[in-house]
Amino acid sequence: MSTPTKKGNRYKLTLEQVAVLKEEKKVDQKLELEVVNHDELFEIVEKVKSKELFNSSEESTEFAIGLKLFTEVMLRNK
Repeated sequence: MSTPTKKGNRYKLTLEQVAVLKEEKKVDQKLELEVVNHDELFEIVEKVKSKELFNSSEESTEFAIGLKLFTEVMLRNK
């Protein structure tokens, strides 16, 4: 696992499959990565949740984290 060298807030993400639509697509592994982001992600998630823009707090979290991860990569790769 490579660790970004940029200064900022460091986060560790873990992704694992918990259910599948087709059993043959089942994966028994975890994806872990460390990311650096200039923003305070936990604060942003709470702000997005408080605005109740989505049907659930899980969707708010998914949106906020996905958007912040995406935009951080775009900033590094103009």
